[in-house]
Amino acid sequence: MAFFPLKRYPQVASKFDELLSACAHPDLYRRNGFRTLGLALPADPRGIARRFDALGIELELGTVSEMWAFAPQPPDRESLRAAARALQEPMRRLLDELFWFWPLSYPEAGPDVALSHLARGDTAAATQEWSEAAGRGDTAAWHNLAVYQHLLALEWELAAEHDSATLNQLWREAADYWQRVQADDRFWQILQARIEAIDDAQLPASAAARLKIVLPEILARIQTENTVNYVAREDAQTARLHVRIAQSHLPSARLADIVEATAQPALARLENHVAQARRHASAHPAGALVPLRALLQAVAPDLALLEILASAPGTAHLYGDQVRLVPTRCSTASSPASESLAMTLGACPCCFICSISHRHRNWLNALHKPSVSCWRTPLSPHESRQGNRYRPTTC
Repeated sequence: MAFFPLKRYPQVASKFDELLSACAHPDLYRRNGFRTLGLALPADPRGIARRFDALGIELELGTVSEMWAFAPQPPDRESLRAAARALQEPMRRLLDELFWFWPLSYPEAGPDVALSHLARGDTAAATQEWSEAAGRGDTAAWHNLAVYQHLLALEWELAAEHDSATLNQLWREAADYWQRVQADDRFWQILQARIEAIDDAQLPASAAARLKIVLPEILARIQTENTVNYVAREDAQTARLHVRIAQSHLPSARLADIVEATAQPALARLENHVAQARRHASAHPAGALVPLRALLQAVAPDLALLEILASAPGTAHLYGDQVRLVPTRCSTASSPASESLAMTLGACPCCFICSISHRHRNWLNALHKPSVSCWRTPLSPHESRQGNRYRPTTC
């Protein structure tokens, strides 16, 4: 068995980490090659090729079976070819196996009652088999239940209509199952045995150890991506639920990195909005209230997202406690909250811009730049006689 520690072979580590990063996405299961091909685990390159050829013939004859559970609707030759090609790569095949259903004999092949049910599209019978086997302490069964609940939750997320209470319960159960699986040493032993059975120089033996570290990060990142989606739908309660589920996967110190990565697009938009308002305030100081209101309306969704993401323990330092001064629920620029803040800050968007900069200085990388004049410094009596009320000073 070839052994390639990830640290000694950075090109292998880079490829593996790239594939791991791609797993941390809500369409994780929809891109799974075994799901697309309706192929049972474990599978070698020859078995993958045979399955692709058989489905290709069925497509040409118009007799392709769509009976297997979670089959793509409808399957097409290009998606089948892409799945078969991806599964030829040992690293990708291992990850797709991790996030798909195992026979109870895994990593060994053999007849499996539950997988036979899945091949006929009978998920209820399959889950019943796994539940009974899990009650006997079978590690593969616990893994399959974790995958099933997780898959079901993600499918419901993508559905046009769903019951929120049931979906939230699915997410909690999926998190519980995955935590149970990850805490089982036998699970990691099985995965290590599978890597050794694949016995491919492209797949380092240390991949199992790497997966043990990264798997909870993948699961947490999916939850923070869901948080972004629910904030966009203005469903703050469910968004906070997904942050809490992310917390269940990772300790605070590691979760902070995930939260910050998820927040980067929002932070970039904030920086852009603030820069625009800064330029407008500098060029048109007399008409400052209009850009202030526009700024409040523009940044509200992203500030709402940052506030929710920063509710995770260990991330409060990334977000100022005074963020609640910023109206994140304004529906119009003339809402009472916006008017109240405008009165508090006066007609000076620069002061508001600077306050944002200070509150988010850890995330906005020194966004506060001494380049805008603030028109809130009172003038001396002599200067007042010149027709001005305030002296421009640098914030």
